[in-house]
Amino acid sequence: MVAIKYPPCGRLCDAETCEGKKLGLCPGCVESKGSPVGCIKSEVPKKYRGIKVCPIWECSMEHKVEHCGICKKFPCKTFFSWYDLKNGKKSVLPYVGLLLIRNKLGTEEWIKWIKIHKKKF
Repeated sequence: MVAIKYPPCGRLCDAETCEGKKLGLCPGCVESKGSPVGCIKSEVPKKYRGIKVCPIWECSMEHKVEHCGICKKFPCKTFFSWYDLKNGKKSVLPYVGLLLIRNKLGTEEWIKWIKIHKKKF
């Protein structure tokens, strides 16, 4: 089993960058072992509402990768099904970009990069 310290999907779930965590709705993806229960409704694709474990979390566990950006199959069908414009307001492109940056810089530098740029992803 791979040790996941940060969400594998390209998001950074911490009190600074995640609305659900900021509002106390969610302990975090890692802390809840992939449960999207705290995600703001608009952030969870309609077909996945009410699930117990995020499909991206399950996929990363199955493929034994810390995040999608290092998976040989990235971007895969599972990733695209979560970040599909038809499912809500979120676009797939910011998360593809964030994962490529994470892959290039490494996780710790990626976190610093996000916080420096103060983008809401």
